[in-house]
Amino acid sequence: MCQYTSPFEDNTKFLTIAPSNSGVAGNSGFVNINFKEAIDYFGFYAGSLDDYNFIDIYSGNQLLKTFSGSDVPTAIADGSWTSTQANMYINLVGETGEKFDRVVMRSNGVAFETDNHAYRQASVPEPSSMLGLLAVGGVATGSMLKRKREQEATIKA
Repeated sequence: MCQYTSPFEDNTKFLTIAPSNSGVAGNSGFVNINFKEAIDYFGFYAGSLDDYNFIDIYSGNQLLKTFSGSDVPTAIADGSWTSTQANMYINLVGETGEKFDRVVMRSNGVAFETDNHAYRQASVPEPSSMLGLLAVGGVATGSMLKRKREQEATIKA
């Protein structure tokens, strides 16, 4: 039985994260992504999103916010391999002046599949504040990577 799969209609290599010692691919428990300079945007295509998939946003060693699959606007974090409500591009956007320099992707279950990671360097350094959650997105879009259907969700700080 397959315990993880590529994000829906994604035929490229992808990242999978599973709990440590789970015996499946990606069993590191987490992936730590450090940016050389502060950013104010991080996006990724999430596959078979689950409520036990997490994104932690940091500025230095300070945890600013944690999001789970259940926090994604318009998502149904049920692990579906084919639903556009569980396979979507997610945008994490800082409020004006908010920035972060580390993203930790982790999963407490099998598995958290992601691809097509993108980021934007913050333009003007300003003091950071706590990231908030604002449901903004959830529109079906055509994919640049020939996906027939994909939803976009924005989590705004």
